[in-house]
Amino acid sequence: RIDAVMSETEEAYSRARYADWRDCARMLIADFGYSVPQAVKILNSKWTRWAADSACLTQEENDKYYGVIKADALRAFVAGERAAGRILP
Repeated sequence: RIDAVMSETEEAYSRARYADWRDCARMLIADFGYSVPQAVKILNSKWTRWAADSACLTQEENDKYYGVIKADALRAFVAGERAAGRILP
């Protein structure tokens, strides 16, 4: 299942910002219970961009933190969106 998500999100806009994209996919499926199509939709959405942006304190950090954002940033963002009643982007 994770491999299916990985192949469907190879060109995702924010993929390069994350240290381990596989961890993001795994977290969405295992921790939040999203299906493969739902996880693909999230990873291809602006949620990943907004989650990465929220993990940075300044624009300078935002500009230089490519490949280092952890899946925890996406986890926190998705948890907040779900708490607000927004289940999918």
